[in-house]
Amino acid sequence: TIQAIRDCPEGQPWFVVAGFYAPHCPLNPPRRLWEEYRAASDLPMPAWPHDMQPAPGEPGPRGRTVAQWRDIVAAYYALTTHVDEQVEKLLAFLDSIGCADDTIVVLTSDHGEFLGDLGRVQKGPPGNDCIMRVPLALSWPGGFGGGLRSNAPVELVDLAPTLLDLVGVPVPPHLQGISLRPLLEGTDAWPRKSCYQEFKLGENGWRTVHTATHTYALPDKGDEILWNRERDPHEFTNLATDPAEAKSLAWLREELAARTPENRRASRPRTGVY
Repeated sequence: TIQAIRDCPEGQPWFVVAGFYAPHCPLNPPRRLWEEYRAASDLPMPAWPHDMQPAPGEPGPRGRTVAQWRDIVAAYYALTTHVDEQVEKLLAFLDSIGCADDTIVVLTSDHGEFLGDLGRVQKGPPGNDCIMRVPLALSWPGGFGGGLRSNAPVELVDLAPTLLDLVGVPVPPHLQGISLRPLLEGTDAWPRKSCYQEFKLGENGWRTVHTATHTYALPDKGDEILWNRERDPHEFTNLATDPAEAKSLAWLREELAARTPENRRASRPRTGVY
């Protein structure tokens, strides 16, 4: 990536994507970082419901012992830190060539990771918090200010209109996202109330909306799912039939219908293998 920036014509604007495969299977971090996390006393462990908790000395989910799961988590955290080190190199390079203040930097990811939660690994439906919540950090010292944190629901489709807006390019009306510029400038007004996700697995698909407190998932085949993350932060229990959640369920059903793109609201013929 550094070489790609060096190769850009001098005095011309540039746009460069640095794509890191890690953190991702295979979990093969540098040993120095793996050993550091293995020795950490506060390393988070996977969240398992009661019926997945192993008996003393017995293997846990996926046939792995607690010690093996600890090694897996340590390796994933080590891979994440290794990526951090590479990002640090890129930022230091921008500073060395005098571009740090006038470069918009975005750090994000395409999806989260179960990392043993619910006995699962990698990604998949129906849209758990650990899969839908991904890093999103933006920096532009010479543009908007710094140090701002926001809990507003934003989506990856917002990045294209945001970058176009920030550099003064008209945003095409067909883009699905919303420019994050108002949030970056500190506004309290934000129109979106949820994040929307689609997932296709074989013949079955899922649509999910995710709010500050709830996750609601509706499969093409099967029963709807409702999690209240304030009551159940690990999303162990489906509360779709809980009378106490009836009001939230009704609103989330409407929100999912409103967020679903028009061409997804009716079943479509399959026209290819993808």
